[in-house]
Amino acid sequence: MELQEIETQQPGIEKPEQEELRQKATDSKKSYQESIAGELTEWATTVDRLKADVQKSGAEMRRALGKPMEKLRGKKQAVLRKLSILKRSREEEWEKLKFGLEKNMDDLKQTLDDSLTRFREKQEEIAERVSSQRKSYIEKLETRFSDWSLKIDALRAKMEKAKTEAAMKCDREIEELRKKQLIAKEKLEEFKKSGNESWEDLKEGMDKAFADMKQSFEKALSRVKKK
Repeated sequence: MELQEIETQQPGIEKPEQEELRQKATDSKKSYQESIAGELTEWATTVDRLKADVQKSGAEMRRALGKPMEKLRGKKQAVLRKLSILKRSREEEWEKLKFGLEKNMDDLKQTLDDSLTRFREKQEEIAERVSSQRKSYIEKLETRFSDWSLKIDALRAKMEKAKTEAAMKCDREIEELRKKQLIAKEKLEEFKKSGNESWEDLKEGMDKAFADMKQSFEKALSRVKKK
């Protein structure tokens, strides 16, 4: 009778301990999953920000970061697959799966860090080249403006010296030419104040202003020669 009582009590003693261990394993697994999910959310924000920066940085940047971003997506998918497997695993199995998931997490973080470094390096490279191109373009415009100013002054002096009726009739063309010259000068000053990011947007207007000035000069010069 005593032996029977011991045998019936033994399972009752082990069951609470087993349930406690199982609950601890469940809680530990849940906490780990939440930790991984938190890291993934944080990294996803960084990846989204990087994607946006790449997109707005132009075609050259998109080409340079195309493969790194594709690799980053692949690493992220590998982590999500491992995390999905871990979520479906039993409490006694999930600890064994942690190693593979953590390795994938390390790979993802390293790939993200490499992509960010590549972006910054390319950004600096582009900025340096753009700055050089912008400086060269401004110097070219200033030289062209000085040349056109000399030509305009010479043309006006020639017409004033002639003092003929025909020459006087060309005053309208000269006045129009002066207006174009002032517009080009204003555009040039605006352009010089622009940053490396916006100079390409202003370049079209700058080229048009100089083209208009050239056209007006050639028109006035043609009228003078005819007279």
